[in-house]
Amino acid sequence: MEYTVLELGRATGASVDTIRYYQTLGLLPAPRHVGRNAVYDDAHVERLERIQALSQRGFSLKAIQAVLEAGDGPSSDRALLA
Repeated sequence: MEYTVLELGRATGASVDTIRYYQTLGLLPAPRHVGRNAVYDDAHVERLERIQALSQRGFSLKAIQAVLEAGDGPSSDRALLA
């Protein structure tokens, strides 16, 4: 499915400012562009939901970035424990 930034915000409960802030930090990948329009997809929704879940569990954005960079698996688990 494809989303505008507003639709992505509605789908995840995040504000447009938060989405753009996460992009600036590198937590959320940049959208693809169709002309002048930014287009997000389900991978963005999943990533944003993961960021929100980790944030709600008390992890800092720096820790979340380390977890996301580690990917899934044992190295991700080690990043969470660190």
